[in-house]
Amino acid sequence: MQEVLEQESLLILSIKDAKNEDTSIESFRVLLKYGADMDLGVRRYDENGKEYLYYPTDVFARGISSRR
Repeated sequence: MQEVLEQESLLILSIKDAKNEDTSIESFRVLLKYGADMDLGVRRYDENGKEYLYYPTDVFARGISSRR
C-alpha cells in the first residue's frame, strides 16, 4: 500500500484599495470558497516603512456596507 502525503498550498493575493470594488469582492468569494481563514492578519508596511497588520475582513465589511 502506498502512503499518501497530505499537501497544503498557499494562495497569496494582493488586495489594495482597488477602484473596481467588484473585483475585490470576487477575490474574497474565491478565497472563502476554498476555505481561507479570513480572520488572519497580513503583515504590511505603510509609506514610511512602519509595519502593521492588515485584516482582509475589514475591507470585505467596508465593501458590503458601502453597497447598501
